[in-house]
Amino acid sequence: MVPEAAASHSASFEMRRYLFYKKVFNNIYSFWNNFLEMLCEREAKIYPALNREAIKRVLLNLANQTRESSENTGPITQNDLSNAFVNAVGVSPSDETAIMLQRLPSLGRINADSPDRQFLDSFILNGLRAESIIEMSNSWDEKILSADWKYPLDQTGLSILAEYIMMDTKRKDIFFATAKKTALSANKVLAADIVSALCLIDKSSFDFKGIYINGGYFSCLSFEGKEIRNLEISDSIIENIDLTNAILDSSVKLNRCLISKIYGIASRSGIPVQFVECEVSEYEQLATTTLIKRAHLSEAQKLFVEMLRKIFFQPGAGRKESALLRGMGDSANKPLGEKILRKLQDEGLITQHRGKEGPVYKPVRKETGRINKMLTDLTLSTDPVWLYIGTLS
Repeated sequence: MVPEAAASHSASFEMRRYLFYKKVFNNIYSFWNNFLEMLCEREAKIYPALNREAIKRVLLNLANQTRESSENTGPITQNDLSNAFVNAVGVSPSDETAIMLQRLPSLGRINADSPDRQFLDSFILNGLRAESIIEMSNSWDEKILSADWKYPLDQTGLSILAEYIMMDTKRKDIFFATAKKTALSANKVLAADIVSALCLIDKSSFDFKGIYINGGYFSCLSFEGKEIRNLEISDSIIENIDLTNAILDSSVKLNRCLISKIYGIASRSGIPVQFVECEVSEYEQLATTTLIKRAHLSEAQKLFVEMLRKIFFQPGAGRKESALLRGMGDSANKPLGEKILRKLQDEGLITQHRGKEGPVYKPVRKETGRINKMLTDLTLSTDPVWLYIGTLS
């Protein structure tokens, strides 16, 4: 896996940028497609010796080459540039064209002492990688199926691919069939990319019909809000997996996977039984109000977790209602808070006492174990109280 500090910073930055694109542009695939066309058109005007389609084909070839390079973004040698051009247009570059190739957009030197290039913009790199999969989907080259790709699509690349698939119902069937085919091929990263993209499709349930990936690399695998069936992943790297409000059928298995972070559960004790001998580095931490607000939970669930944390796990004999709502922003609406408090009382988890400035809520200490399990299992909890909270809005 990538070093933890660098990976955490990079993942955080990429997630912020992805959410920005999603907020500003309703369909990230349409935005990407227009962006790529304008980028190539601009470069063709600057370098008339290269037309728009040739520039696009060269960039797609280079993006695919980096899938097998020593680092995620490169290096890209002079020979790599020449080979990408030959693959794109069928002839060797002239001296003038060779100079232009070194000035392609988003490419820059690795350092001042090396002529080798690398991709400097991850949005462009992952967009190109997604675009390459889209273009190959009509006719898979056996060379790609046997390639030794090392690096998966990131969150943005997966979203571009997923939204392309969702634009036509026939594409779902095509890519599902492709996922089954690639899972049996040598290129497990390609198989992981397609399965990850399919998981992002707006669909409440997904039956993978026995797809088995062994030795894959997933950057973002999201089961959020979905029922998943008949999928097995073994001996794979998963940077981020989201189990928020997921339902995993007994036919789902994750064996001996290395997982950097799990969203939707807070500790090892909350790991589903479908995860066998998996090594997890980090869980979704909810130790502060800020972390709770960032969590992948509904507004009612966030408020519920914050209330339990304050009542059961902060010092003091009890909490005033105003203190329970403090700091939670939009989720802290009083009617919602009152419903949650009433449910907690009805279940015998807290008691209400009259204080000088209004009601005070105190924990029923014998129920601490039950509370702790809910906060550990989070959206995988089957506790009736948690399920009730999930129905509130």
